[in-house]
Amino acid sequence: PSVFPAMTEEHIKQLLTDQHFSGFFLQVVSKGRWILVRPDVSPARRQSILMHELAHLLLEHKSEPIEALFTGNRDKQQEAEAGYLGGCLQLPERALIWAKQTGLSEARTAARFGASLQMVR
Repeated sequence: PSVFPAMTEEHIKQLLTDQHFSGFFLQVVSKGRWILVRPDVSPARRQSILMHELAHLLLEHKSEPIEALFTGNRDKQQEAEAGYLGGCLQLPERALIWAKQTGLSEARTAARFGASLQMVR
């Protein structure tokens, strides 16, 4: 809360216990841009979150108010765009072609690129 004045102690508690929340991008005037990620997510999930949130930055999406996290009132178009680009950043087509050509299993491909099996599939 001291770094993000709009985020209360209650917000933090809710974000750390809500299983639907995993990470988000936050832009704070004069304090820069931040990507906040739950500490208990798997490494593959963390990688996916980072790519998704970096996609928001690359696409120059506007940061939504903190309340949007709790109300589910997120910009669906922005989320879809970031989801697609984030997946491309994490597992570009060229990487998948290479993995297939070299005979890597789905599990080894996932491990190599820090992705989940679902993402590889």
